[in-house]
Amino acid sequence: MAKELDRRQLSDGGSIVIYDWMEVPDGRNLVRLDRDGNFIWRAMPPMKGQPGDDCWTRIARIDDETIIAYSFSTVECSISLQTGEVTPLRLMR
Repeated sequence: MAKELDRRQLSDGGSIVIYDWMEVPDGRNLVRLDRDGNFIWRAMPPMKGQPGDDCWTRIARIDDETIIAYSFSTVECSISLQTGEVTPLRLMR
């Protein structure tokens, strides 16, 4: 298992985790886990190209329906807590 860089507990007993991007070659290092540690989804970074061109670097906040997170490519994104669907919001450069 890859090294955890950040873990946020959810009210349902699950969690949102960012793993070390060096250990997740496809860049999908932001995941939602259920209370037993099983994967529910893995979020695709916003800059699609070759696998590993982008990854997640920081969770800014989590509310009832969405996660706001930042990618290595400096894109702020909204991520559906239920589905893991990523919506780019703005470039932060």
